[in-house]
Amino acid sequence: MKPATVLIVLALAAASVSCAGQPAEQAPAQESLVPGNIGIAVERKADTLVVVAVRRGSAAASVRLGDVVRSYNGIPVANEREFNRLVLGSEPGRTAHLEIARDGAPRSIELPVSEIDPAPLL
Repeated sequence: MKPATVLIVLALAAASVSCAGQPAEQAPAQESLVPGNIGIAVERKADTLVVVAVRRGSAAASVRLGDVVRSYNGIPVANEREFNRLVLGSEPGRTAHLEIARDGAPRSIELPVSEIDPAPLL
């Protein structure tokens, strides 16, 4: 074989192997991840995480502006970034468990996780 032919053959062989060293047809398929949504937005105020928006007409109607979020699915949350990471990582179709404080009294709220809705929060 000519050198150019050898290079092309090697390039094709390399292209058919995944980075794990397995042939591409045997590499495990990646699962598609659809970000979760529960219809609320939060903001850190002082030392608390406060609900600042609730999507109109959503299942989050039981959540009120000013509710203080303590945990999401049993995981304490201290800031917006942690909260958003947990919500976005939730699988649509599941139920999210939110621990909040309303007027100082603890409450548990269950909300269905849906796919992200492009409509604005109000």
